[in-house]
Amino acid sequence: MPSQLAAIDPSLIFALIAAAFFAYWILMATIHNCHKTAQRERTTRELAAYVAEGSITADQAEQLISARARSDLREDLSNKAAAGWISAKNARQLMIDGDPKSPQARSQAHGA
Repeated sequence: MPSQLAAIDPSLIFALIAAAFFAYWILMATIHNCHKTAQRERTTRELAAYVAEGSITADQAEQLISARARSDLREDLSNKAAAGWISAKNARQLMIDGDPKSPQARSQAHGA
């Protein structure tokens, strides 16, 4: 009497294992993104508290938040370039375009 597991097609077993792996991967990525968002919100609340108590000015808090956004952009673009999703040249150009302090981004903003 053959077992029922032996009667299952090996390609179906492979597909089930692959599906379980990708489901686990998606779950872990979602948890990571939720944690990252929660940390970002916590930092923003802490900056607001510092502004409220007068430790820093609102302009300083805004600079810190925009620096974090630029850092996140650089991290995302470098990860995509490393994975081959975009070329290094395009990633570099997107980093320049996303940085309001760069001369190229300022000249584009002024229509030059």
